[in-house]
Amino acid sequence: MKRYGILLVSTLLLAMGIRVAGSLVREEVPVVEYRVTQAQTVEDRVVCSGKIESAQSEKVYVSMPCIAGEVYVQAGDAVKKGQKLFSVDVGATQQVLAALGESVGALAIDNIEEEITSPVDGIVTALNVVQGEAAEPEEACAVISSSSALQVAVTIGEKDIRKVQEGQEVHVSGMAFDQENYAGTVTYLSPSARQLVSGTTTETVVDAVITLQETDASLRPGLTAKASIVTGSSPHVILAAYEDVLQDEEENEFVFVYQRGRAYKRVIETGAERSEGFEVLSGLEEGETVISVPSEEWRDGQRVQLAGRE
Repeated sequence: MKRYGILLVSTLLLAMGIRVAGSLVREEVPVVEYRVTQAQTVEDRVVCSGKIESAQSEKVYVSMPCIAGEVYVQAGDAVKKGQKLFSVDVGATQQVLAALGESVGALAIDNIEEEITSPVDGIVTALNVVQGEAAEPEEACAVISSSSALQVAVTIGEKDIRKVQEGQEVHVSGMAFDQENYAGTVTYLSPSARQLVSGTTTETVVDAVITLQETDASLRPGLTAKASIVTGSSPHVILAAYEDVLQDEEENEFVFVYQRGRAYKRVIETGAERSEGFEVLSGLEEGETVISVPSEEWRDGQRVQLAGRE
C-alpha cells in the first residue's frame, strides 16, 4: 500500500509541476499590439516654408548699400505715402562706398538718398533696418501692407519645383495659429529661380504665393508658416509604420506578421516615405495582422499573444 501511496503522491506532484511549468511558459509569451493592413489613398505632397504677408504689399528697397541713420517707425505702425521710414547716415555710407572703389563709382557716392520713405499708405509689417547697420539693395528694408487680405510667400526647392503647379490645393499650418490647418491654393510661381543664402549654405529656390481661403486673427503678417502642397494622389497603397519595420543582416527590411499565435518574419519591399510610414511595394496584402514595435531579438515563429485577445 505504501508503494501505491508514494506513486500516487508522485503522480500528483508531477501533474502539479507540469501545470505550473505550463503556466510559466504562458506568462513568458509577450502580449503585443498590432495593426491590420488596409489599402488607402495617400496624397503626394511637397512641403515648404515661408511667411504670412499681406496680399497687397509694397517692398521697400534701397538703391545702393547704405548705413541706416535714425529709424522713425517700427513694425505695426500705420504710415502714409511719402512718410519717412528711416534716414541714411550719409558720412558712414560714403566711407562704405569709397571702400568698394571702382565697383560703385563717384557718381553713386554723390547721389546717396538721405531718407527712405513709404511708397504707399498702409501698415509696416516688416522692418529690416537697424540704426548704424548696413542696408543692402538685395533685401527689402521694409514691407508696407495696404490690405487686410493675407497670403503666404514660400520658397520651393529646385528638386521639388517640377511637381508644383498653380491651382494646387495647399494645407497651411503654423505654431502660432489657432487652427491646425488652413486651406489655400497655389496662385503664383515665379518664372525664374534665385539663390537663397542661409548661413554658409546656398540653395536654388523658386518663389511662390499661396492664397488663403480662410483667415483669422492668429494669422499675423510676419509669422512663419509651413505649406503642404498636394501634388497628386496614389490609390490602393498599403503602409507600414516606421516603428514596425526592422532590417536584418542582409539589409532586408521585414515585419512580423501574426498567424495562429505566432509572429512570422515577412520580408517586404518599401517605396516612398509618407508621413504615416513606408509605402509597401510588395510583401504585404490588405487585411494582414502586423505586430507593432516588434523586438529585434525575436526568432521567426515567435509565440505571441495579441493585446485584447484571449
